[in-house]
Amino acid sequence: LSIYINFMLEPFAVLVANDHIVHIILTAAVVLLAIIALFSDTRRTPVAFTIIALLPVVTLCRAQYLYLPAVGILWSVSLLIRNPGQETRTVTGDVARWILAIALIFILFFHHLDKQRPWHHSGWVAQTVGDALQVFHPVPQDGTRFILINPPQNNRLKMGVFQNGFAEAVRLWYQNPSLDGLTVPHPDTFTGIDPTRDIVIQCSGAEIREVSAVWTADPPRVRQPVTITPGILLDGNRMEADIAIPNERIAGLAIHSKLAHATDIEQGTVVARFEAECRDGHRETFELVAGVHTAEWAIDREDVIGICRHRRAPVIASSVMGHAPHRPALNHLYRAEWRLSATESIVRLNIRSLLGKDSETGNHPVLDIREIELLMDDGDDEIQTTPASDTPSFR
Repeated sequence: LSIYINFMLEPFAVLVANDHIVHIILTAAVVLLAIIALFSDTRRTPVAFTIIALLPVVTLCRAQYLYLPAVGILWSVSLLIRNPGQETRTVTGDVARWILAIALIFILFFHHLDKQRPWHHSGWVAQTVGDALQVFHPVPQDGTRFILINPPQNNRLKMGVFQNGFAEAVRLWYQNPSLDGLTVPHPDTFTGIDPTRDIVIQCSGAEIREVSAVWTADPPRVRQPVTITPGILLDGNRMEADIAIPNERIAGLAIHSKLAHATDIEQGTVVARFEAECRDGHRETFELVAGVHTAEWAIDREDVIGICRHRRAPVIASSVMGHAPHRPALNHLYRAEWRLSATESIVRLNIRSLLGKDSETGNHPVLDIREIELLMDDGDDEIQTTPASDTPSFR
């Protein structure tokens, strides 16, 4: 009862803990007044209606279960304002009643508008998730099934689209009734993967990640690249980083990165140079190119579309950013694969940013290298992921 009273008082911002002494006294007073009202000819019916409607849900404590009892509650409030048992009425009293009634209506109306905002934002987030899927797969084949691994449970992305409406959402996003969707909250027990038709997406908090290529069905699991901690941020003040690589024979590296403040960087501009020193002494280099291997993280944001001079690189993950009441945006992470000339053991990796301080934009572009993934031999069907360094050294 204390929780339900809290729900009813929410429009008036009288919010203290449900077990607070004020709420306990208030709850006891409301119960006592309800009992007294049952002996009143004019107030017995609405109070009895409220009690009967509330009894089946009194232990469930969900705001939506107040919809029906609210009829009796507002009925009782209207009787208190109108006071039909009063024999003599005055103009002052009637004016006060009108003012009180109109004030209550306006308070509840504006509270109603305020409560709509999270639902509007929830709809925007759902559409933004759809936008992320369409970045990965703009035109999926008919009959494709999207499998969402680890759908959100207790964060700001929690909404019906992930609980019981994912298949319908996929069809709406793509306007294709032949598509299907499935959410898998417990991937370790799921064995129904069909590699010929399924696209596997992993959700980690607000991040949506394409993982079809690294999904294995027996036993089912998703191998997720290990994030470098702290991430490597290269800008005009920190231009170079040295990373120690575990002593393994690898076929190449997958570099997951993004740019910031980089809308003026032209398509094809080399933004960083990677140099690998191998165990046998020879060196190999790789150039990270804007619009090919990496790109502006907000390239799909409304205020960035049309002004960015380079294109979107292949996206490996997208995070949904932004809180109500603002419309969310996608924060992209891009994937570049660097295949070595031979399977080698790399002992040292040097990364040098080519984004100098003298940028035309004046915003000093930043290269954010979030993850580095070790790619094994083509003959090995598993893609190993290893942290490039627990604590990268910078110079």
